Amino acid sequence: MKKAICLLTIFALCFVLSGCIDIFQHITKDNNGVDKLTVKITVSKAIFEMVSGLSGNDDFDFENLLNESDMTGGIDVNDYDQYGASVTKVNDSVDVGFLIDMNIDYSDKNTEKIINRSNHSFIPNYNGKDIIMHIDRLGGDSGSADSNVMTALFLAAGKYRLAINKKCIADIDKVIVKATKDGESIDIDINFMDLHDEYLIEIPIPILVMSDVDIIIYSK
Repeated sequence: MKKAICLLTIFALCFVLSGCIDIFQHITKDNNGVDKLTVKITVSKAIFEMVSGLSGNDDFDFENLLNESDMTGGIDVNDYDQYGASVTKVNDSVDVGFLIDMNIDYSDKNTEKIINRSNHSFIPNYNGKDIIMHIDRLGGDSGSADSNVMTALFLAAGKYRLAINKKCIADIDKVIVKATKDGESIDIDINFMDLHDEYLIEIPIPILVMSDVDIIIYSK
């Protein structure tokens, strides 16, 4: 019986700490050519309430959770302070997480230096007409291969959604995710939708659990 309870607890903790992360990002440009980025990273409250109930505690402290980096999959929202980002806590009746708003002026030399010396997640890097965007592996670097597989299974239905305005890239040819699997580099073709004035790119969350990735958006 104790073993069953232990396994249930491990299952629940892996489910909570690894997952049900929903990521939505929107990128557009203003009339001055400055990129305007919005990234929303949230976790369903229902998952935490379920695990809290299993432990006999019906009053989960979501405000305290917002101080834990694990709830964002290891992504440190403080990294974006140097971009002048505005970070707002999300704590509504359904979700808990963060909303990040920032303006990226690629003509500003200081901003260019920050982008070149770092590799922060969700920051577009323009390579001619193409766009390259890095995302650190969700969950950080401490998990074993087995735990990564388990996390990917838990998150099989999750997606990272990127909506990008055609002011940023007028005509997408293809989208490739470069990842690492079993020590080998792999390229994954990603579908996208043309929504008239912008594109919607959807990437399954398990791909972002697999390894650090580079998303390459190729222009025609």
